[in-house]
Amino acid sequence: MALIKCPECNHDLSTEAETCPNCGYPIKKIIDKKVEEKFLANQPEPLDDSWVNIWKNKLKKTKRTYLLIALGLFAVFAICLSIFFAFVDRPIFVLLFIAIFSVFAGIVLLIVPMLMKVATRQMDGYTVVVYVGSSNGLIIENKVVDGFSQNRYLVGNLPNGKPIRARISAWDANVIIEENPK
Repeated sequence: MALIKCPECNHDLSTEAETCPNCGYPIKKIIDKKVEEKFLANQPEPLDDSWVNIWKNKLKKTKRTYLLIALGLFAVFAICLSIFFAFVDRPIFVLLFIAIFSVFAGIVLLIVPMLMKVATRQMDGYTVVVYVGSSNGLIIENKVVDGFSQNRYLVGNLPNGKPIRARISAWDANVIIEENPK
């Protein structure tokens, strides 16, 4: 508690007072407004959203890489299968194993990119991005605040200090971004 001068009558009064006891000036409203202005003045300005495209392009490249690997594995499958049938009278179980493994790995690598996404949301004027891929990340104003890990719950704070959490569904990679998580 500090003493300040009333802007109306110049009388000393407490910062805790609602009004000036001398003239009735509403000092509490003035103090609250100054505190709010000071708080807002210290908040960083939001960035423009051009940085979001960097993460979207990263996702496209990752998906493309997965698809190329899947095509390569299917090619290995085709080669192993053709060699296996060329030498059917000899036991070449290793080639058959490689061929079957290549098919399963290729199928997995075709399904995984369908679950990858970049989710964006505006919160208090700031852009929040959740990158869902082979690892997950929470990016706020082009700064990674949590990730990149296999964690389904990503937490962080907006530049104004407000806590947020992103939940990622294990089944369909759906993203829910929540303010003030409990």
